[in-house]
Amino acid sequence: MVRRRFFPLRDDESNNFRVVFMPTKEGDIPTDVAHDANNVYVEMHVPGINTDHIDITVNKDQLRVSGEREESVEVADRDFYRKEIHYGSFERVISLPCPVDKDKALALCEEGVLKITLPKRRPEESATIKITKK
Repeated sequence: MVRRRFFPLRDDESNNFRVVFMPTKEGDIPTDVAHDANNVYVEMHVPGINTDHIDITVNKDQLRVSGEREESVEVADRDFYRKEIHYGSFERVISLPCPVDKDKALALCEEGVLKITLPKRRPEESATIKITKK
């Protein structure tokens, strides 16, 4: 479970406060998990990550998304005042709310949002077994 910190920020125009989410550890990938009667839906923000460098694996009751954000070439004559973009490898392991059919899973990445659809696995249908007489 990822712990989150919330910071109140003052809106200068209305003098009201609003709450902003900040991940607590560097490199956190914001993730939403939802489900309906047929599917489990996972959305992850992965801006700037080449989809060729993302691996998605489903094992038992977990979804594992890992990859790497390549560091861009830095200009040698720049001294950074602030450097907040994190590079390198990442991994998120998410417990799924129910069994899924991993063979029918779909993944799509649009505008920096990775969308994974995992169809729920149907419970095995019970079979009636008759006892044969000899």
